[in-house]
Amino acid sequence: MSLTDKQKERQVAKIYDLVFTQLEADDDESIEDGLMKVEINPKIREIFLKNLPFGEEIDIVKLEQSMKNIVADMVVFLREENPTLNEEYTHNVVAFIVADLVNTNLVYESVDSAATLGFDPMFG
Repeated sequence: MSLTDKQKERQVAKIYDLVFTQLEADDDESIEDGLMKVEINPKIREIFLKNLPFGEEIDIVKLEQSMKNIVADMVVFLREENPTLNEEYTHNVVAFIVADLVNTNLVYESVDSAATLGFDPMFG
């Protein structure tokens, strides 16, 4: 099923309303036009924490699988909350949201593979 541009706009609005809660800006806070201050839905946060625990080292293969699991779980949650959401389009929007959130909040570091194996060159 192909969606029109207007249908896509409505779908994105419905998805964002379920994923985020819009917050009011603090008195001393300015937000650029076109942007808004939001908080992630606690149920969505739970999906992230279940699949991608914070503060743990993770390799790229595990990260990719975790992100796929997050997307799948979010699509199920969103469609349970609003069955009118188009599954394929919701999947695409959620994949973008997940990639953006992970990219924004993930710390990338190069890890020496010898260090991960417990090898200390000082002691051989």
